[in-house]
Amino acid sequence: MGIFKNLSSRKNVLNTIKTKSGYIAVDDELRKTIQNSLLEMLVDIDKVCSENQIEFFLCGGSCLGAVRHSGFIPWDDDVDIAMTREAYMRFVEVFESNMCDKYILNAPNYSKESISRFPKVLKKDSVYITGDTTNIDLCKLYIDIFLLENVPENKFVRAVKGILCNGLEFISGQVHFIRYSTVDERKMYKEYDAVSYYIRLCIGKLFSFLSVSTYNNLVDKVVQYKNEKSKLYGFPTGRKHYFGEILPRETFFPLIRLPFEGYMMPVPENYKRYLKNLYGNFMQIPDEDKREHHYIKKIQL
Repeated sequence: MGIFKNLSSRKNVLNTIKTKSGYIAVDDELRKTIQNSLLEMLVDIDKVCSENQIEFFLCGGSCLGAVRHSGFIPWDDDVDIAMTREAYMRFVEVFESNMCDKYILNAPNYSKESISRFPKVLKKDSVYITGDTTNIDLCKLYIDIFLLENVPENKFVRAVKGILCNGLEFISGQVHFIRYSTVDERKMYKEYDAVSYYIRLCIGKLFSFLSVSTYNNLVDKVVQYKNEKSKLYGFPTGRKHYFGEILPRETFFPLIRLPFEGYMMPVPENYKRYLKNLYGNFMQIPDEDKREHHYIKKIQL
């Protein structure tokens, strides 16, 4: 299982190996600059959503930050938000008329080249190169949007959808590696775990007859489930993939607002249940050696 986990763990690679050719470690000063820009983006999204009655909420580490730190996790430098599929479709409708002057929406089944299996809001006047894509026009500071989907109550249907979704996500990750990784990045992956590296190469080459964007579009279609009467919600494209974040609908709604860097931002009312499922003892501060350290190639905000 360790080999397969390594196949999709880019952060583990950068946090483990000693030689990170071409990468800049995000220090406290740079992290604060990034956080300030992300906060500006988040406030803009909140304004547009509030004006158009579109519900979203902080999820993942951003929700944890609001609960535990009343803002960013001190060593974190990204923002994750969530919307239901229905809310997201309304967000797409208002985006062009309300946000396109400052931002780009990059998303499966919306953009010509979708760079991820979930939507991202990119800041136009920024440069933020992490090595995720070779398309410089899309190397921007971003906020991730994770879609909260209906999940089948029927265990067999849920298993079929979940296995297909996870399989497509896995393939997409390996094709992404083949299409976008540089020579230096491949050396890093090989240093981290040579067996996983060669498996990654084989799978990526085998399935590279389709583009990464095509696989992301397929994932986006597979995760959708139209039955609004289902009692289950989940984040199929989240950090725990299809099966890891399936919870009763009432876990997420209604929403409440908590302080986040001086603003009041929406989170699930039952955030304790949500965060416990995701992190376990979420109020415990991890030891410094267990915290993720972030690395980038170039930044201009």
